[in-house]
Amino acid sequence: MDGNMNGMGAGPVGPDQTETQVIDTASVMPAADATTTAAAGQAVPAQAPGKRKHGRGRVVLAALIALCVVGAGSGFAVWRHGVRAAQAEAVQAEQTRQAAYDACAKAQSDAQTALEAYQNAVADSQTVAATDPSTLADSSALDALNSARTSPAVSPDACRADLGADALDALTDSWKSAAAAWTQGAGDIQSASQAVSDAQAAKARQDRVDALNQKISEARALLDSSDGQVADAQTRFTLTDAINAAQAIVDDQSSSADAFDQASSGLDAAMGSVNDSIARKQADDAAAAQAAAQAAAAQAQAQRQAAVSGSATGRRQAAGTSRAATGTSGSTSRSATSGGAASGSAPAPATSGNTGTSGGSSSSTYVPHGRVMHYGCGDTPEECIAKYGGTYDGTNPFID
Repeated sequence: MDGNMNGMGAGPVGPDQTETQVIDTASVMPAADATTTAAAGQAVPAQAPGKRKHGRGRVVLAALIALCVVGAGSGFAVWRHGVRAAQAEAVQAEQTRQAAYDACAKAQSDAQTALEAYQNAVADSQTVAATDPSTLADSSALDALNSARTSPAVSPDACRADLGADALDALTDSWKSAAAAWTQGAGDIQSASQAVSDAQAAKARQDRVDALNQKISEARALLDSSDGQVADAQTRFTLTDAINAAQAIVDDQSSSADAFDQASSGLDAAMGSVNDSIARKQADDAAAAQAAAQAAAAQAQAQRQAAVSGSATGRRQAAGTSRAATGTSGSTSRSATSGGAASGSAPAPATSGNTGTSGGSSSSTYVPHGRVMHYGCGDTPEECIAKYGGTYDGTNPFID
């Protein structure tokens, strides 16, 4: 088109330039008549009829040329508008594709950052994930952690510059979804890790509470059973204070592990003091009982010795009196017999058994050689000898 326009002696023409050419061609057309020109106040020379026809031809030719020029200009303008519209559309499409690529690249970069954060969270939670479930108050927290440590998304395809805008838009959405999943996964790992730590701390505290409660129960039982059984009552007061302090630690939800340990140690010390005081009192009571028994035995022994001494003295006095009376009677009898007997024979020996009028004790028997056997002195000869003294001939005990 441009070549044709150049062949025609004209370059690309815009709309304004075409209008100017139309106006210029009107200037070569002849006036309608002399009268009109004269009316305009101008002098018009007279023209010959032949020249008028020739002038009309030129006017027609100029008009045709003008129409061609106008048509050519309009066609060129339409063509140029189409080219420019296509170019603008192409530019717009490229800009759209470029924007889609930029958005996809950014979404991919953000997702990569989220993935790295998620992977770091997985690594940081490795130790917590290995926690023994038996050390947790609630093992479901550990299950949630292990679930969160499983990747929640798969990496989409990479963004490429040769892809169209629609494909790039789809990839952008995929990368954004993956980034959101990884971000959520990292948060879930952190939350689950904290939950596991909290469950472990809760279990440890509950174990300390249970142990201290058990010791408090033992201390209360000892306090009740030791009433009146201690050598030092102050030890029971100290135990009461230790029990109250330990109970306060149990009731306080913010009590530390050290506080539990100190309370437990305090109870151990207080109970130890009470038990020592109980043992000391038992030893003192046993010693006092032994001393009392020894004193009672000594007193009984003294009483027995006093009774034995008094009885022996009485028996010796009674024996002396009996011997004296017997000697007098025998002498008298012998004198009477000697003086009055016709035959002069000796008196018959005394018969065994009580002498009756001999003056001896009813509890003793006359025995040859001047010895007296005492009856009722004990169950055995040994007891009689032990109680009254004397000798034992293998058959009967005798006392002098």
